[in-house]
Amino acid sequence: MADSNTLLEKEATSIRMELDAFNIANSDLQKRVEGLQEERSLLQREIDTLAQKSSEHERQIDSLCEEKQNLMEKIDDLELTNSLLENDNTDTDVLSEQHQQVINDLEDRCRNFEALCRQKDEELHTLADSNTLLEKEATSIRMELDAFNIANSDLQKRVEGLQEERSLLQREIDTLAQKSSEHERQIDSLCEEKQNLMEKIDDL
Repeated sequence: MADSNTLLEKEATSIRMELDAFNIANSDLQKRVEGLQEERSLLQREIDTLAQKSSEHERQIDSLCEEKQNLMEKIDDLELTNSLLENDNTDTDVLSEQHQQVINDLEDRCRNFEALCRQKDEELHTLADSNTLLEKEATSIRMELDAFNIANSDLQKRVEGLQEERSLLQREIDTLAQKSSEHERQIDSLCEEKQNLMEKIDDL
C-alpha cells in the first residue's frame, strides 16, 4: 500500500511538473502573441503614414497639373501681349510692364516648385529608409517564429493568423511604396514640363 502511495505521489509530482512546464510555455507563447500584436499595430501605423503620404503626393500632382494649365494660359497671354505690342505702339509701356509682371510671377512659381521638388525627394528617401527597416524587422520576426516549438494549438493558430496578416500589411506597404515612386516620376515629369514652358516663355 505504501509503495502504491509512493508511486502515486511520484506520478502526481511528475504531472505537476509537466503542467508547470506547459504553463511556462503557454506564457512565453502568449507574450510572443502580444509582441506580434504590438508589431502589427506598428505596421498598421506605418501603413496609415504611407497612405497619408500617398494622398499628399496625389494633391501635389493635382497642384502641378493645375500649375501646368496656368502656365499654358500665361503663355497664351504673353503671345497675345506680344501681338498687341506689335500692332499698337502707343500701349507699349503698359503692356511691357504687364509682360514683366507675368514673367516675375512665373519665376516665383518656378522657384517654389523647385523647393517643393527638393522637399518631396527628401520625403521619398526617408520613406524608403523606413520601408527597409520594416522589411528587416519583419524578416527577423519570421526567423524567430520559425524557431518556436508551439505546444498549444490555439496559440499556434493565432500566431499563424498574425503571420498572414503581417504579410498582407507588408504587401500593402510595398504597394504604397510603389505608388509613391510613381508619384515621384509624375512630379518629375510635371516639373520638366514646367521648365520647358518657362523656356518657351523666355523665348517669347
